[in-house]
Amino acid sequence: MEANDSFYSLFPSPIGIIRLISFRGRLTHLLFQKTEKRLLAHVLTQIKAKSGSLPIEDTGLFQYWHNLLERYFCGERVIFNEPVDLMQGTVFQEKIWNEIAKIPYGVAQSYQEIANQLGMKKSARVVGGACAVNPIPIIIPCHRVVCQDGSLGGYRSGVQIKKKLLAIEGLHL
Repeated sequence: MEANDSFYSLFPSPIGIIRLISFRGRLTHLLFQKTEKRLLAHVLTQIKAKSGSLPIEDTGLFQYWHNLLERYFCGERVIFNEPVDLMQGTVFQEKIWNEIAKIPYGVAQSYQEIANQLGMKKSARVVGGACAVNPIPIIIPCHRVVCQDGSLGGYRSGVQIKKKLLAIEGLHL
């Protein structure tokens, strides 16, 4: 029997079941199961191509993440600083995700502000595109990125989830 490099766990949250996936001990994906069913098939194909097998369930390996998420959903300011594996991102996307990861809990920044911080003044849409393919929302808090006029903008898992995540952090946009 071959050793498996990829595992998953389901986390019941107030906004629905979240699927956590890891590869070689590092978190690679956080999927809102209710809204991201099509994406899950794509992610599983990627992981199988990389590891040779599909992830198997192992809740014990994710206890650290479960604890952090539980605290987060209870309204605690949680810092997600455990190393992750952004296995699918381009160097450019990773640069954007790293900038988004710096947005503090309870603070919203615009797509344009993120673009400006990266020296890409005319690239707010590029920032939005990177948010749309963020493999680990909440951990990389793309829900904190909003339109310049203060409206929510989009969210891969649905604007209602974005709104709920912002509300957990005390932001009611």
